Amino acid sequence: MKTKTDSLSSARLHPVKNTDRGLSLQQLVNQLLATSMPTAFHSKTLVINEVSRGMELSKDRAGIAPVIRDLLSTVIVNARNGQIHISADRFRDITTLYVQERNNYNGYALGYSIRTLEQEAAVHGANISINGEQQRVVTVAISFPNNAEGMIWD
Repeated sequence: MKTKTDSLSSARLHPVKNTDRGLSLQQLVNQLLATSMPTAFHSKTLVINEVSRGMELSKDRAGIAPVIRDLLSTVIVNARNGQIHISADRFRDITTLYVQERNNYNGYALGYSIRTLEQEAAVHGANISINGEQQRVVTVAISFPNNAEGMIWD
């Protein structure tokens, strides 16, 4: 019997275009997670993408994808026996992607690794923050300008 983790780790990559308006952030996150799922499986960590299907990333913001990939990978590499929940929110032209690890294994290592991504994020106009670094539940957020129009919420 295949688990949700098995199906995500064997998922095939495909374009994440969502019509002419922009890119589906949910599909982009799924695509970026595909390479990290074997690591999550070995560390007994469940990864749940809760990003709304209607959340879009404007075409000109596609360059932020490598930063998001590195952030997701960093959280997964530092996780053990837990759950990682990924969600997103938008306020005006700012999109924030939240990565919440609910069984923080080694906050110092996670915090250090996340801080190494800050400069790369800044190049793309993004800001990375970490909250609860030394607590059981830690939330890493990346906020970036996003002018996607025609947002669809489900």
